[in-house]
Amino acid sequence: AIETQEQVIKGMREEGDASSTIHLTGNLLIMRRSLGVTDELLNSFRTFAEEYKRRNSWDTEGLATCTSLLAQCYEELGYFDESLFHQLQATELVRSSHDIGVREGQVHNLGCRYEARGDFPRAHQLYKQALTLAEKSNNPLWKANHLAGLAGTYAARGQHETALELIDQALIIRHEIGDLGGTARNLSTKANILLDLGRTVDATHAAK
Repeated sequence: AIETQEQVIKGMREEGDASSTIHLTGNLLIMRRSLGVTDELLNSFRTFAEEYKRRNSWDTEGLATCTSLLAQCYEELGYFDESLFHQLQATELVRSSHDIGVREGQVHNLGCRYEARGDFPRAHQLYKQALTLAEKSNNPLWKANHLAGLAGTYAARGQHETALELIDQALIIRHEIGDLGGTARNLSTKANILLDLGRTVDATHAAK
């Protein structure tokens, strides 16, 4: 799929279709990221973000998405300061957006960046803020993400029973919307919480 996408992009470049090329390039980078982040991919994301800003400076939501993806790449390579710096930019870009879902997503992403740094109190605040926005956006996938994020912050602070309640709420939503990938991740989280509680048998069951 990646090779096919690269061939399509090459053809569009030759035809001078800059608008389609940049969006397809973004999709290609996201596909490559699923295979693992490298310094080379990080540099490609940086170049893409700069090019997107040059061509689409009016598109604050698109810029926020590019910047947030760049932040995630930095994080996966262990550059936590750079990751937080870019995610703060992304969140600020959509702070006044009329699209609640867009604001909600970037607030959640900011929570993820703080959680990665071990700042669980700040991450907790942001996940709760995002969950409040979810009540207005009515996006069940994001709501499940926020609940799972909150579960992680509670577990990190030793409040495992509350964490279990929240992860179970997230799992119910994911089952309802058919989110198999999210379900697998949350079951893994649940298993780890149960292990922390010494409930080995329940943890084994959850991990199956």
